[in-house]
Amino acid sequence: MLEILSETTDPLKVQLYLKKCFEGIAKLGFDPVLNIHAMLSSEGEKIKFMKPICTAETRGSVEEWLVQVKAVVSLIDMHVKQVILGGVEVWAKVNVFVRLSYAVRSVMHVFTLCSDPLCTEVWYSFNFHAH
Repeated sequence: MLEILSETTDPLKVQLYLKKCFEGIAKLGFDPVLNIHAMLSSEGEKIKFMKPICTAETRGSVEEWLVQVKAVVSLIDMHVKQVILGGVEVWAKVNVFVRLSYAVRSVMHVFTLCSDPLCTEVWYSFNFHAH
C-alpha cells in the first residue's frame, strides 16, 4: 500500500495494485486526461461510471480518488444485490402461485371424480356461482 501512495503523480501506475484493493476489479478505465470512467474485470467485463472521477481534482492524492472509486463500487454492489433479491422475491411469488394453481386443480379434479352428491354440489357451486 505504501508503494501505491508513493505513485501519487501517475494514476496509471496504481493499476498494478487494484486487485489487492478491490475484489473483482483488474483495471480502471482512464480517458486521455486521466479521468476514471469505468472499471474492468479480469474476464473483460466493463462497468461504466455514471459520473467520471477526476483524478486531477485530488491534486495527485491517490487516497482521495481511491475512496471515490470505493464509493462507486459500493453503490454498484448494493444495486446488484437489490436486483438479485428482487428477482428472488418475484420467483418466490411465482413459485407459490404455481403450487397453489396445481393444488386447486387437483382438488377440483377430485370433486369431478367423486360420486358423492355433496362433492358434486361443492364442485358446481365453485365453478358456476363463485364468480
